[in-house]
Amino acid sequence: MTNKEQEQAGDMAQLRVAANWLRHELRRFKISDRPRTLASVILSLSWEEGLGVVRVPKLDFFAQLTGLNTTHISTALSELQLMRIIEVMETTTGKVYAINPQSSTWQATPRQSRHAVDEAVNLLREINGVMQKRSAVQNFKIGPVNVFLPVSPTDPVAATKSETTL
Repeated sequence: MTNKEQEQAGDMAQLRVAANWLRHELRRFKISDRPRTLASVILSLSWEEGLGVVRVPKLDFFAQLTGLNTTHISTALSELQLMRIIEVMETTTGKVYAINPQSSTWQATPRQSRHAVDEAVNLLREINGVMQKRSAVQNFKIGPVNVFLPVSPTDPVAATKSETTL
């Protein structure tokens, strides 16, 4: 494996760890069903795929992935933007969506503290014989990772690798 391939594998692994943490954060906050479903889809198609963002040319793609109609999708996406959970960039070939990794900036009410969630996860891991404990969230920082971002709003297919602190 070349150095470049190792770096890319490390970047993807780091994005997947961050995606797992963001999934915990999405569950921790009070978010209604439709916006939560769309945020989960965006998370799956971006962070879990190792990209950080996802380009969606038409709302019909979200409709096919969720079973929601486009009116409800549009409303839910607007709600997610107002809550600062997602970021949206307009392009000539559709919109680019990303989950905001800074959950401390989300404008939603948490159901549980991060500490309570960590304690529950760690206890369940212990009960189930999983040795790896989740780090204390207050010490958890998502460091610099390479994510593929659109070069320009008019050319979202061409991507550049840029160092971004998440």
